[in-house]
Amino acid sequence: MVAPPSLRLIDTQLNKIVQWTTPDADYVALSYCWTATTPTTTPLAPEDDIQLQLDNIERLSEDNGLDIKSLPPVLADAIQLCRDINKRYLWVDRLCIIQDDPKSKHSQITAMDRIYHMADLTIVALSSKPGLPGVSSRPKDTTPDILYGLWDGPFESSIGLAYGPAADRAIKSSKWDTRGWTFQERKLSRRLVFIDDQRAYFSCYNGAKWEHDTRVGADTVHDSSTSGLQVEPSFVAYACCAIPYSMRELSFRSDILLAFAGVGNVLSSRMGTEMLYGIPERYLLQGLLWRSDNFIVGRDESLGIPSWSWASWDGIVDYGPGFRATFGVRGSTGSGTTPNLYGPGLRYFRGYYPSDVGNLVTFWYSDRANGVRKVVENRSWFGFDYMDDDEFGDYLVEEWMREERLAENEEWEPRAHSWRGCWHNPWKARQYEGISDEARVKGERIPGSLVFTTTCASLWLYPAEQTLFNTPATAVCFDMMTSAPKPDTDIDKHPFVGRTMLMEKQWAERIFDDPSRTYRVVVIGAGVAWDVRSHGQPGWKDFAPGAPWGLCVLITEERYGILYRLASGVVDLIAWTDLRPSWESVVLA
Repeated sequence: MVAPPSLRLIDTQLNKIVQWTTPDADYVALSYCWTATTPTTTPLAPEDDIQLQLDNIERLSEDNGLDIKSLPPVLADAIQLCRDINKRYLWVDRLCIIQDDPKSKHSQITAMDRIYHMADLTIVALSSKPGLPGVSSRPKDTTPDILYGLWDGPFESSIGLAYGPAADRAIKSSKWDTRGWTFQERKLSRRLVFIDDQRAYFSCYNGAKWEHDTRVGADTVHDSSTSGLQVEPSFVAYACCAIPYSMRELSFRSDILLAFAGVGNVLSSRMGTEMLYGIPERYLLQGLLWRSDNFIVGRDESLGIPSWSWASWDGIVDYGPGFRATFGVRGSTGSGTTPNLYGPGLRYFRGYYPSDVGNLVTFWYSDRANGVRKVVENRSWFGFDYMDDDEFGDYLVEEWMREERLAENEEWEPRAHSWRGCWHNPWKARQYEGISDEARVKGERIPGSLVFTTTCASLWLYPAEQTLFNTPATAVCFDMMTSAPKPDTDIDKHPFVGRTMLMEKQWAERIFDDPSRTYRVVVIGAGVAWDVRSHGQPGWKDFAPGAPWGLCVLITEERYGILYRLASGVVDLIAWTDLRPSWESVVLA
């Protein structure tokens, strides 16, 4: 790994900014909460608002151009700490990136993975007080911190009280750990020293220790998430970064992808794929199945991020298997004969593992540089490599399901006993891998859009009854219907097709507030009820024909022939087949 071009560092001996010219560098990095001035905040003192700019770069590059006494305490202390540990060079974002040079700033921000990973050490300022306690004669807080619970360090008494904050508790309770930019700084650094009001906590890939912990060969039990970014080439590794990152706060929403760029670069390199607006291209289908039932403000279209990316929405993202944001579709009574009620009742669908999904759509991406191109995606069928037409039947499992059920009830005959009977199946999808000329032209006009041919239907949405045992009170999901719900009519009598994911209630009820309106529902892949599979039980016996399979869909709004994502969900195979939805080339922006 080589240093990014135009890397600037603080020379702590000559008190100036220098430009590094060799491929390697020996320096320390600082990670802290930079309190920026915004139109709604009180202007900062001059010393707290200092930053590298085009009009002061020449002055700050002179010997003693940096007046250490006029710097913010945390910067001055970091410089002093470098001197104390015999490290000459220090990297600090506000003094090593030209803040008013967009081109230079962008190149440095997108190289954060190299900047923090190449640093010999990253100093992390956890304290809410000015500076770094314990540095530059700055006093530490000596008040004992009583911690109830498990403690792996020396106990001061035998009644379960321990003195000194646990490392992870100190980190997770800090403001620093809530900020968006510090996420990648923590993940990308090889070695870190966390400094809070009382102690220093040392962490690297091999373990962690507290200051004054004299035990030899014993590492402090700590959260492995403090120890860099260790990535396996899988969608799960990506989700384990995207989910916690979305919980962080940003002063400016426009930084949402920039503050993730360093981690994105590492993920992209390890997975051998491009990142499309924060989602790995290789796992695009799984990446589109994000959801948010916890908190969501809405979408900021001014960011220029397409609606299909979680980065365009202000909220906490979830991909995980049952992390509260589980969803399913209503099932029948089990006889398989109840009209208009299809599919896996109250079953959970997810896109976490390759075995959870099957590719049914060929995506095309509108690239600014290359126009509309085919997405380079890992295509699979519930964990198996995408195969030739004749081989699909061996892996769809439905034939043995059918034989077992027929053996129990000779009169039972499913209407769609296999994927071959589904309107949108793998064989037919092979015939629609291309896109129409009209859709291609539309896509080229909207860089970042996805273009694909799929089955589409216009459906009505109606608030679903919450019967999932772990459904939070702040979440809601909607049933998808083939006709508008009528007042004072039993909801079970409405033609039911599927159900959306769980969504944040206030936001969802504001978006889907018109029961007379229809939404464009488009298929993006195949899903399976994972709780049926995970328990190893023949749960399909309790469902209508078609279970435990489902079609993963996006619920969208259409504006001038372009679709925009609102939610995701699942529809039943048979219900979708009964609709005979049209095959269309669509543009999702």
